Amino acid sequence: MVSMLPSSFTKRHRLPIHFIRCKDKNNLDCYFFLMCSHQKIRLLHKRINTNDGINTINLAQCGTIIASGFGKEPSQAIKDLLSHNYGYTIH
Repeated sequence: MVSMLPSSFTKRHRLPIHFIRCKDKNNLDCYFFLMCSHQKIRLLHKRINTNDGINTINLAQCGTIIASGFGKEPSQAIKDLLSHNYGYTIH
């Protein structure tokens, strides 16, 4: 299961940051902040929604992973890093 929240353009970068929630290969909750174009996110959605037997996706092939962690919500340290380095605020 993958959940993608609306993206946010950063103040210092041209590409939007996408907050992605999913499960890892051990079925643990995890999240990623992926910097990539909207076009690549649309392709990612399309790949997720197809039933082609692929159950893992390498997000690094879609863009730049700028932060990640385990759990449903990022820690305060991750939120602070994103705010300081990218001007990204999690709502």
